[in-house]
Amino acid sequence: MKHKMSIFSPAGDSAVAEWEAEDATSVEQARGVFDAAVRDGWGAVAPTPAGCEKVEKFSPALEEIYLLRPIAGG
Repeated sequence: MKHKMSIFSPAGDSAVAEWEAEDATSVEQARGVFDAAVRDGWGAVAPTPAGCEKVEKFSPALEEIYLLRPIAGG
């Protein structure tokens, strides 16, 4: 089963990584994308039956992860 990580934006989602839990190479590539995004201040959520849950650490078991751009404020 393919799992997917996407950037979520008003323009729609754009896939940035796909992995299969049994494929170590694709998992490590997706983990790298996730870690780089979080390091750069992006947020991450995973869909749940009740809505979404914040993701703080990459897990290859998640079916979908959405990366959210940091919001500037002040």
